[in-house]
Amino acid sequence: MFLSTKKGTFLKALEWGMYIFVAIFPFLLYPGYVFNGSTTRSVNLVLFAGIFAVAFGVVLLQKDSKFSIAKSPITGALLVFLLVLFVSAFFGADFGTSFWSKATRTSGLFYLLHLGTFYLFLMMLFRDEQKQRRFIKVFLLSTALFSIGALLSKEGWGMLFVTKPWVGFTFGNSTFAAMYLFAGFLLAIYYVASLPQEKKVWWKYLFPVIFIIKADIFCCLFNNTIESIF
Repeated sequence: MFLSTKKGTFLKALEWGMYIFVAIFPFLLYPGYVFNGSTTRSVNLVLFAGIFAVAFGVVLLQKDSKFSIAKSPITGALLVFLLVLFVSAFFGADFGTSFWSKATRTSGLFYLLHLGTFYLFLMMLFRDEQKQRRFIKVFLLSTALFSIGALLSKEGWGMLFVTKPWVGFTFGNSTFAAMYLFAGFLLAIYYVASLPQEKKVWWKYLFPVIFIIKADIFCCLFNNTIESIF
């Protein structure tokens, strides 16, 4: 999927807007919500996807703009996944709950549609490898700082946010924080493995370790996974 247009400056602004959003995403927490961890992530993603949708709509209205969808097995798999979710929700016990979800999770179809839109924006903005690697760098740097912050939080060394009621550093939920760090850990392994041979120095292989320095946070993720299976 890509967007062809002569509005290079406008698309550059959107690209940097995406960098900023990804960089600050794990550190934003709105304490006014009852379930501030899950609700904050949902609200931020929905608002950001909505703003970007309007911006892309403005671009598409230009005469020199062209929108096309590239064939991708990942995109096809995601479309099938959303279709299955909609069918199961429609024939399920409560379509309203399936669509809007609940405050404790906010991960219903409404949220997943915005997450899918976010994926499409990534496909449009980061077509070439240089931009893709820059995006990965921004995500990994942000997530690495989050991992260090989690280590210093009240669940770690007790140096940050000791008096705050939330857990999982600024995620507000230890399980969600563990999932985010685990994604960073896997992406860091890919990033290091895909480096050009001349840039593969020994200390770069230690980079993924930053994302698991607070290893006990993953107990929440694995324990909840086991409980959901059995």
